[in-house]
Amino acid sequence: VYSKRHEYGKNLVDVVSAEIALDSKSDFLYLTMRSAYDDRIMQKTSPGGRILWSKETRAPTKWAVAMRVGPSGNLYIVEAIETHKRNTSKLSTPG
Repeated sequence: VYSKRHEYGKNLVDVVSAEIALDSKSDFLYLTMRSAYDDRIMQKTSPGGRILWSKETRAPTKWAVAMRVGPSGNLYIVEAIETHKRNTSKLSTPG
C-alpha cells in the first residue's frame, strides 16, 4: 500500500493507496490515488465554481495524476485531477 501525507488547501490528506499506468499514446504516467478524506474536509464545488465544504459524504476521493519524466530522469507531476467529481480540482508541482 502506497502511503503519503500531502497538503491540500489548509488540510492534510492521507493517500491510502495508489495505482500507476502508462498511456502509450501520450507517454503520460497516470497515478490514481485514493485518499481517506475526513468528512469535515470533503470538497464540493457549486455550478458557479464556488467551493463548498460539506459533511454529507465520507466517500474516499480518487485522484488521477499525470506525470512526465524530466531530463534528469525525475518524475514530475503535471496535474492532479479529482476523478470522482465532475469538477477538475488540480494540484501541480514545479517543473
